Amino acid sequence: MLKKIAILFFGLHMLCGILRADDFGEMFKERAKCVVTVTYIVEEEEYRQRYVTTGLIADESGLIVLPATEIPEYTRLSSLKDFRVFIFEGDEDGYPAEYLGSESMSMAHFLKLKNGLTELMVPYTKFEKGKPEFGEELWGVGISQFLSNYEPYLIKSYVSDIGRRPRWMAGFGGAVTTLGGPVFNNKGQFVAWGQSEYMQGYQFDTGRGGRNQLTLISPTQTAIALFPEELEDILKNIPKDPSGDPRGWLGVVDVNILKRDVAKLMGLENKPAFVVSDVIKKTGAEAAGIKKGDIIVGVDGKDIERLRSERDSLLNFLWQIAKKKPGDKVTLNIMRGSEAPKDYEVTMGEQPKTFRKSEFKYFKRLGFSVREYLMDDAVARRKLDNDLNGAVVQFVRDNSPASSALPTPLAAGDLIKEINSEPVKTYAEAVEKLSKINDDESAKELVILSEDARETKVIRIKLD
Repeated sequence: MLKKIAILFFGLHMLCGILRADDFGEMFKERAKCVVTVTYIVEEEEYRQRYVTTGLIADESGLIVLPATEIPEYTRLSSLKDFRVFIFEGDEDGYPAEYLGSESMSMAHFLKLKNGLTELMVPYTKFEKGKPEFGEELWGVGISQFLSNYEPYLIKSYVSDIGRRPRWMAGFGGAVTTLGGPVFNNKGQFVAWGQSEYMQGYQFDTGRGGRNQLTLISPTQTAIALFPEELEDILKNIPKDPSGDPRGWLGVVDVNILKRDVAKLMGLENKPAFVVSDVIKKTGAEAAGIKKGDIIVGVDGKDIERLRSERDSLLNFLWQIAKKKPGDKVTLNIMRGSEAPKDYEVTMGEQPKTFRKSEFKYFKRLGFSVREYLMDDAVARRKLDNDLNGAVVQFVRDNSPASSALPTPLAAGDLIKEINSEPVKTYAEAVEKLSKINDDESAKELVILSEDARETKVIRIKLD
């Protein structure tokens, strides 16, 4: 009798397990519909490359959000081509989408399906929102980028860490979702959005008793994810223009974490403090009286917030500053030498033009392109006068006249000072002079006086 009861109990247990597995299968199938594969082309000069990534469907209108890492930072809007969205059992040719730009803080990217959602697509907002708990087993959706049908698969892991960096994030013991994909709990609640890369470290034996560290980065999976509230905040900041909304600019080159031994001497133990590396001339920071070497200890009437690490505290401070718009004011509490801390009110300027917004021109016969001189170029050369006139070499084609120049090839990053002994003061001047030479079939030589970060050089380019 006991044996029969045991067999019956075991049978019922197995049946319940099967039912639970079936229920979970349906849950997974429905939630996998909020993950899509995204492809796009980056096209510059003679360079053309197809990228593949994953995105999360954010609303009923067909809005799709991608992590910041999924479109290269140094990519112009004009170079992004042919966005297409794919989903399991959907159209093999994909669905066209347009690029809306990136959020100014997280740099997450936004796309929108041109023809709206299909019946196979579901926004993540359809599902109840939850919160990741430490030690909890969670799961996500993987999409193989190596299979043409984009079939989803299950990934599971557990929450191993929760913290603010400076956004609230959860870390996992292993991969938990695809990069840019959703994370759910066993109730089917949406609890996180996959970020960054999933990295694993290994040691390998050199064969002679030595060992080296090797880090492998997964291009498709991640073990770090943002809380739902953080994603909602990002989705509130879709730019009005794909090239990006105006951002405030303090006018300092960089700020670094104050060394611990110096902090101790200054009575700043266990208090975040940051050192100003340098100040750009003709900026809000210079006008406010901020100087190189100043130590920032507070912002807008409060001490700098202390997070779990000095790096996180610095990143949080930079985010506070980055939230400011041109014309906004920020008050920095600063220590200078042995003086008592003092407030300096800075009026934010507008962020200088970035690489993504810069103009460029390619000269196919010459074998190179030039772009506008940017603040990043000036900082690299320690020229902090805010004079951004000039032209910089952007690209040099292999086996071209420019790459075969004597005594040394023209190189990306070179600042052009003269063209055939004529001074070049602006990007427009460089384009005008190089265009004439490029189109003149009788021109047999081009001489460029250029400057890299270390030296000035004369370069002869043979054109025959």
